[in-house]
Amino acid sequence: LMKKVILFFLFIPLIVAAQKGVNLSFRDSLEVFDLYSKGAKILNKQPDSAKILFKKALAIADKNKTVSFAAINTNLFFGINAYNRSSYEEALNYFEKEKSLAITFNKPELIAQSYNNLANVYIDLGKQDISLKYYQQCLNLMESIGNKKGMASSNSNIGFAYKDLGKYDEAIKYFFTSLRISDELNDRNLVAANYLQLLGGHMTKIG
Repeated sequence: LMKKVILFFLFIPLIVAAQKGVNLSFRDSLEVFDLYSKGAKILNKQPDSAKILFKKALAIADKNKTVSFAAINTNLFFGINAYNRSSYEEALNYFEKEKSLAITFNKPELIAQSYNNLANVYIDLGKQDISLKYYQQCLNLMESIGNKKGMASSNSNIGFAYKDLGKYDEAIKYFFTSLRISDELNDRNLVAANYLQLLGGHMTKIG
């Protein structure tokens, strides 16, 4: 089964949050960013060491009442690591926390991200019906904020889910929508991925 076109697409570095008026001193913002950057680099190979760095960053952000961005990003990173290790229940736990925090702090892009992440885990678990619900919620949010790249990727992901369910007419419809938007954006990788899936969808349907 080919991996979804987009997996974790909207990480917002904490340093950006600090520059937009979040209550962090410049020194603390640099320290938090440095800890996150170091943790991100070693996350897959040294998850325990990365976890220590992320917890330190979270402590600094929490002290300065910036737990929203820090906690979302921490859960995102731990969720990615768990997903990459095929620890799906662990990944779901982190992505559920990510979703809850994103909703609490009313960050549409991050809410959409969490929906997408949950959907990808469920589709790997063979629970396409649940994944479709989350992909659709992600698409709805992307449409509401006018994020065309997110719209293209969400449509493609929904196509994947329908294809897995054997609902090829629905899959083709979403792949074509994704193809149209990704072509407008000149996103060659996504254009190629959609053509590949459309070909595969027709071949599987005929066979």
